[in-house]
Parts: sequence; structure tokens; C-alpha cells
Amino acid sequence: MRAFVVIWIGQFLSRVGSFVTGFALAIWAFDQTNMATTLTTISFLAWGTSIISSPFTGVLVDRWNRKLTMMISDLAAAATTVGLLILYSTGNLQIWHLWVQAVILGVADSFQWPAFSAAISTMLKKTDYGRAYGLNGIAENSTIIFGPPLAAAALAVLSLETIMAIDLATFVFAIGGILLVTIPAAQVSAEGKESREGRFRDELTYGWRYIVSRPTLLGLQLIILAYVTLSSLGGSDLATPMILARTDGDTVALGITQMAFGLGGVSVGALLGARGTPKNRPNGLFLGIFGQCMGLALIGMGRSTAVWMIGAFCSSFSVGVALASNQAYWQSKVPPDIQGKVFTMRRMIAQIAGPIAVLMAGPLADRVFEPATVGGGPFNWLVGSGPGSGMGLQMVIFGTAGALAGLCGYLFKATREAEASLPDHSQPGPDKLS
Repeated sequence: MRAFVVIWIGQFLSRVGSFVTGFALAIWAFDQTNMATTLTTISFLAWGTSIISSPFTGVLVDRWNRKLTMMISDLAAAATTVGLLILYSTGNLQIWHLWVQAVILGVADSFQWPAFSAAISTMLKKTDYGRAYGLNGIAENSTIIFGPPLAAAALAVLSLETIMAIDLATFVFAIGGILLVTIPAAQVSAEGKESREGRFRDELTYGWRYIVSRPTLLGLQLIILAYVTLSSLGGSDLATPMILARTDGDTVALGITQMAFGLGGVSVGALLGARGTPKNRPNGLFLGIFGQCMGLALIGMGRSTAVWMIGAFCSSFSVGVALASNQAYWQSKVPPDIQGKVFTMRRMIAQIAGPIAVLMAGPLADRVFEPATVGGGPFNWLVGSGPGSGMGLQMVIFGTAGALAGLCGYLFKATREAEASLPDHSQPGPDKLS
């Protein structure tokens, strides 16, 4: 775990800097337009680009050096911050520049995520996969805890240029951490040899053929597809504009709620880091989906910071269990030398409709749900009235639907018995690779 922890520390420091910058830019963007669509479009472009490019990047990740791939991805992310810094400093920054950055970050992420996942599979023993994801959750969610107060404090005393400059400095730690460690190469499996037979276009579809030929894997991804689509229509991307609308732009309330998201993530990360994932990992996935979506619904119903905090904590804690369980399951079942192709296709199946749902979420909020609740309506008892109540109703409806989608995992034998129906891959752990 030592080499992994070195990378983990570098990524943690970089994430803090990037979150502070992202928080500040989100406030700036919302101030420019005062519309939820502005923020959801950024999410759509980053997410959609990542999914569309993933079949190509998955093939390349399995062919390239994964350490170098991770470093290049970090450098690409840093380059976008440099561009925004120059534009803002010269008074030329516009909303569409954030959309361009989102596209570049989406491509970079489509390389970074499968490369890092596959690297973990060769760096650690199978019993440590859940612990690694737990530590990743601590790093990611600690940024949510420290990011908002840091951003609020920074915006009070520093310019946006200075915030972005500090963010650039943190990329040094992320890249330096990767440089310092050795990432073992994956042994070539029978599936790996098969995947490389034929032309490049055959490799593009190998991940799809691998998953479709295994009903258990396909069933899990279809359940996640339904959950992602429904929860994206009323998910956490709406929490920011909803809270700002309900509180007349109170960034303190928003920051406290974001901190609660982070506390939930750090708490579940610490638990997973110490104990690992549930023994029956599909159970962790299904129950985690249910808990996360019901937490989002609670945020939608809330009209006070205290309720938003409880919903945010429960949502973040539950999704940590779900994601860690799912990731550990796939890392244990799929040979590491084909994880780039399989994991990117797995991601595409699960999230293909997500970007469209995110893109629809903003217009639904602005043109359907908000007008329907302002001035009174049949759901006032549930979400109240006035600005933000429509977005709250949207989160309640689609959050509840996403929770039910998670429980559907128990309805089908292929997914209900997923843990026992597929054997683990047979590649040795790092003690035999070193």
C-alpha cells in the first residue's frame, strides 16, 4: 500500500486546489446568468465527452504505459486552468470557455480513470481493493469539506486569478507522486491475448462483447444505467442552484451543505479503508444506490440548512458504499490487462444516458418545475413554494425513482447472485509481480 499512498497524497493535494477553483468558477458562472442550465451544461459536456471518447481511450490505456497515461491526463487538466487564468486576467473569460474546459477535462478523465483503476489492480492485492477505494473516497470528499470554506475565505481576500494560480501549483504534487512510484505491468491473460487479435476496431468492441457474453455483468450495468439516468435528472447538480435560489444566494448555506457531502464521503472512506467492502459486494451496490437517492430526495424536501446537511451526508455516505462495492467487484472479476477496454465500456453502458439527463435537468428545472411551484401548487406541503421549490420537487421525484431502480437488483437472479456466479480472475497479487 505504500506506493499507492504516495499517489494518494499527491492526488489529494491536487484535488483540494481544483475543488476550490471549481467552486469559485461555479459561483462566478451562476452570477453571470442566474440559471441552473449554466451549471448543468458544464456537467453535461464533461461527462458526455468522457463517455463518447471512452471506447478509444480504453484500448489505448491497455496498450500504453499506465503511469505515463496518468501523468499526461494531469498535465492536460493543468493546461485548461492555465488557459482560464489567462482569459480571466485579460478580462476575456466567458461562459463558453468553461464549456471548452469541460470537454478537455472529459477526455482527460476518460484516460485517467481506467488507467488508475487498472494500476490499482496490479499494485494491490484483491483484498485491498476496497481499502484503496475507501482512501480515494477520503481524498475526494476531504476536498468537499475543506474546499467550500477555503473557497469562501479565498474569495473574500484573494482574486480568482490567485486562486487558479494556487490550483496550478498543486498539480506538481499529483504528477510528482506518480513519478515517485513503480506501477507493475499486468501479466498477459488468455482474454488479453484474445482482445489483441484482429484490427483496432475489433479491440474497440471487445469490452462490449466481454460484458454482453456475461449476463451477470450486463445485468449489473443495466441497473446502474437506470439509476444513473433517473438520479441525474434530479441529482446533486441541482442542489447548488436550488440552495442558492432558496436562500437568496447564501453561499454560507451552500458551503455548509457541500461540507456535509464531504463528511459523508470521508466517513464512509474511513470505514472502507479500515474494513473494506461488504463481503457480498452487489448487496453493497444495491443498498448504496437506495441510500444515496433517498438522501437526494431529502435534500429536495428540505427548507433549512440542517435538513440539507442530513440529506447530503446520507447521500454521500451511501454512494461511497455503492461505488466501492461495484469497483472492487469488477477489479476482482476482470483480468487487469483488459480492464482498460472493459472498464471504459462498462462505464459507457452505465452512463450513456446520464449526460443527456443532466442536460435535460436544467431546462426541466427552469421551464417546468420552477414555474409549476411558484405561487402555490399541490406539492407545497412537500417542497414549499417560491424560488427553488421546483428544483426541490424535481430532486424528490427522480431521487425516489432512482432508489427504486437500485432495489431492482434483488428482482433478478443474475444480479442477486452476482457475487457467486462469476469467479475471480487468477492473476497474482503484487507480491508475485515485484
